Amino acid sequence: LETLNQQLKEINKKLVHSEAMKSHFLSNMSNEIINPFSSIIGLAKLISEEDNIEKTKQFAQQLFDEAMSLDFHFKNIFMAAQLEAGKVVYYSEQIYLNKLIQNALRNLNDRAKKKKIHFDYEPLNITFKSDKQKIQIVVENLLDNAIKFSNENQTVKVKAKQTKDKTYIAIQDFGIGIEKQNFEIIFDRFKKLNEKIYTDNKGQGLGLSIAKEIIEQLEGEIKLESKINKGSTFTIILPNEFPQQNESPNINEDGLELF
Repeated sequence: LETLNQQLKEINKKLVHSEAMKSHFLSNMSNEIINPFSSIIGLAKLISEEDNIEKTKQFAQQLFDEAMSLDFHFKNIFMAAQLEAGKVVYYSEQIYLNKLIQNALRNLNDRAKKKKIHFDYEPLNITFKSDKQKIQIVVENLLDNAIKFSNENQTVKVKAKQTKDKTYIAIQDFGIGIEKQNFEIIFDRFKKLNEKIYTDNKGQGLGLSIAKEIIEQLEGEIKLESKINKGSTFTIILPNEFPQQNESPNINEDGLELF
């Protein structure tokens, strides 16, 4: 009975801790959704009342940026929910890595411009078989993370190579870096290194946790190298051929699912 009581106490502690983390996570996520949504409403009103063409264009660009930010967060939220429920379906198709990376760079270009971040990428003729849509989500999350933790006027490098059995994609920034004891924490979707709700760096750790889980389910791994104030390098390692599990969805050239 004493042993059972002790086990029950430990389980209760874990449940309380889990609920606290989820509540904190939801508080942070509501902030990430409400802020851009409020901006979109405000900017739409300004556009409807503005007669000056140049100002209208400026407001429209800001509205577009906020909408893209909101879209990025929603995609991560839905993907995290699917992963949590074990309902993610994986496909296998031919991937032209150069095209996938260029799509990701284009999608993150406006966010990089705001911090005057320059992308350094040399196109390579690499192909392999895996889930294109999921890998693009991973690459975009890692690029977003690199932009977020870089200082202004810095460079984010994207490198790739292929061996007989594996494909490597490395995303390197030269920003604030991560202490080694925190390597595991950054992949936890319910934790942040800075536990304050309001921080200068947007995002709640969803991106890295999603990236790690997707890559592992695609039979690959993510490796991290980092030094404080020197930057971080996240390297995705994937098999050159992920076994076909399901019929591929109807995906267009930009990696977007067609309904």
